[in-house]
Amino acid sequence: MLQIEKYLKDNIDDEVSVTTWNAKRYLSLQLASMYSFYHVTILETEFLLMKPVKTLALTRMQHHMNLIIEKTHLNTVLLFEDVSPYLVKEMLKKKIGFISENKQMYLPFLALHLKKQRGTTIEEERFEFTAATQMVFLKMLYSAKLHFEIEQLAEELELSKMTVLRAIEELQNKRLLNIEIGGQTRRKKLIYPIDKREYYRTGKQYLIDPVRKNIYVRELPDGTEVFRGGLSALGEKTMLAEPEREILAIYENMGRLRKYQVTQEEALEKGFADVQVMKYDIRVLTEDRCVDPISLILSLHERDERIDMAIEEMMGEYEWYEG
Repeated sequence: MLQIEKYLKDNIDDEVSVTTWNAKRYLSLQLASMYSFYHVTILETEFLLMKPVKTLALTRMQHHMNLIIEKTHLNTVLLFEDVSPYLVKEMLKKKIGFISENKQMYLPFLALHLKKQRGTTIEEERFEFTAATQMVFLKMLYSAKLHFEIEQLAEELELSKMTVLRAIEELQNKRLLNIEIGGQTRRKKLIYPIDKREYYRTGKQYLIDPVRKNIYVRELPDGTEVFRGGLSALGEKTMLAEPEREILAIYENMGRLRKYQVTQEEALEKGFADVQVMKYDIRVLTEDRCVDPISLILSLHERDERIDMAIEEMMGEYEWYEG
């Protein structure tokens, strides 16, 4: 324990706290006996370290981590004395937090990846929002509410409570919001975003392109919810002339779309719409039939003075916006 505490202090936070965690109070005896557990507080964030007593398959450890998250609502991180390059690659791909003592550390909920380079140098990588985190960020950005609850956000965004919880932790670790305990039972987490202008100014550096893929289709599957996107949406909201061919935005499974796709040449010849397949459910972020404003702006890969003027016109009602 002393060694891992020193590693965390040397590389992240002088005020880190690492204590033994009594897993038998919360978990089955079988699960509690499979790891050594430590409770860590670092950068005002709590998580559990799990050190396997014996070698286990990664899928099994990931299952255990999910069970513990459900029980404790704390992030979980695997701890190893040493770890193979293969396992590192798999954990990074699956966004599983881990620490290999004195060598490498990946804490996705802190958007932090540290690894030793050429023996001594520590390299730090910062990460963009996930699609789910961007949804939560935008939902709170557009809302006039002063505070939010995890259950309410999960219901409104149609995401799981655990997905929202992880997004909230990421936003908190980026200093975009504060959390207080309140409600009638004094046990609810109340989420307070920081000043709206600073919230957007700080958060926009982590925003991702919301478009998964641009495709062309002769028609869309039944039941597909369709929104105007790109320059079509910008033209509807401003004085900008709309493009010759309509740009649509959908949130849809690519497998369902495959049989409807056509080539760009056929789309041009027959006047089929351009379709943006989005990374997250835009339906829950808009109040009209257009993509929400920030997702719209992020989807515009080519900009000119005319488009920039239209964006300023569209965003004029939002006091927090700055280009």
